[in-house]
Amino acid sequence: MLKCLISEVGAMFLIVVASISSVFGLVGCKERPNHIFGLPVISMDGEKLAFKVGYLGRDEKVFSAKVKPYVLKLGKDTSWVIPVQCSGLISGMAWRRGVSPPELSIIMLPSHKPGCILTVRLSDDASIKSSQVVLPDNLIVPLITWNPAGQILAAYVNRLEEQGACLGISYDGGKIINVTDIKILRGNLVWANDETLYLQNGNDILEVDISGRNPRVTKTIVSAEGVYLMESLNGKVVYILGNEIYCGDQLLYRSDKEIGSVDVDGCYVAFKTDNYVVVVDEEGNVINKRAIEQDTKFIGISVTHKFVYLMKNYQSIQRYSFDDDDDICIVYKVSG
Repeated sequence: MLKCLISEVGAMFLIVVASISSVFGLVGCKERPNHIFGLPVISMDGEKLAFKVGYLGRDEKVFSAKVKPYVLKLGKDTSWVIPVQCSGLISGMAWRRGVSPPELSIIMLPSHKPGCILTVRLSDDASIKSSQVVLPDNLIVPLITWNPAGQILAAYVNRLEEQGACLGISYDGGKIINVTDIKILRGNLVWANDETLYLQNGNDILEVDISGRNPRVTKTIVSAEGVYLMESLNGKVVYILGNEIYCGDQLLYRSDKEIGSVDVDGCYVAFKTDNYVVVVDEEGNVINKRAIEQDTKFIGISVTHKFVYLMKNYQSIQRYSFDDDDDICIVYKVSG
């Protein structure tokens, strides 16, 4: 499940470059391990949540290189944290589907050594760094996602000598990422099935066939100003258009406020609009609507235990049941 709306890929590239530069500008500053980096990512089985804890710089806006990933095991009534054996400049993380034991792929950005993709396997109480794939020097990879079978890896790829981002595909478990000429701008990389991928280029949401080791655009699903690709549901593309959410041609929800992050799990679609998180079913029926605080972000939904996950002020991870009227509770809080 892919958890957050990615805006312009160019903006992400600038953030990546700024993050690399910040490593050298924060030497000797006072570091406080009290900030969660980015948005956590929930595993497909709804039992694990990966996140990164970082250090605030002197202006409390720039982060240092000392970022460490963790995995939160999500029980129905309990949760506990497993430290992951790596630290450094982390661009993104993705759960690999269809493998056992669970695997977390971590993209490490280049600093004093080449960028790479780490594969970390998880037991019940520990993590094991099982493999590492070194990326070419001229590639920045801000985002990856595995197909449902866990065999094919899709990636945003920025070449340092070129402007704009392209689709990268790996058919060998991430060892070699083949850079295609298919441009990407805005939105997420979303799998419809094992051989079909949705991506966005400008105002067009495109369907890409990646079978036969020959990725190619097969058709344009949606073409409209202000459209944002988000997820897939039952093989259909889920996207935002203005203040509306669609699944294919079906309108799921219309809001009078801007719609933010969207997540899909099972037959449910959850999203944030104004200061509410709304959960609807595949027919667009509202299952749950919960008010949240202004400094709280929507992370995602898990149908395993019917929880909605939130992040408050980058300091704590919270959850509540969208099936009951229970209170919002904290399942993790940073120290320091």
